[in-house]
Amino acid sequence: MKKRGVAPLIATILIIGMVVIVGVVLANFFAEFSSKETERIEDKAFIADLCIKKTKLNFGRSCFIPSPNPISQIDIENEGAYPIEKIDFTFFSGNSSVQTYELNKSISKYGHGILNVTGLGGETERLGYIKYLRVDNETFTCDLVIIDVELNACS
Repeated sequence: MKKRGVAPLIATILIIGMVVIVGVVLANFFAEFSSKETERIEDKAFIADLCIKKTKLNFGRSCFIPSPNPISQIDIENEGAYPIEKIDFTFFSGNSSVQTYELNKSISKYGHGILNVTGLGGETERLGYIKYLRVDNETFTCDLVIIDVELNACS
């Protein structure tokens, strides 16, 4: 019995067809992947712009009232065009956290707030904060920012 294979022309057409199908599948995958990645990067850039440029915090007069249980007062000013929904604060002395505090009172755009923290004295050297912004009924969480702070006794 004589064995016969697929004709060379049909084999070539089948191989080209499979390569085209694999190429189309890969092209669709990479197109969708790059579209999602671009959207994710644009979202991160939008949030970074909101957090860094549109809601800059300025810490004005900061001091503490010395007593057995000192009270620290920190003036907070939102110098940005978007309101801040809340702020989480962490106070540091050296490399260790001294106290955390959550300011649930929103600060309007170009607004002002005062943070009063009990039990925090002059040992605080750095202040870390995370802002939460509300834009178009969506909450955005900013990255942690750590700044040097000097709390002196209030005069």
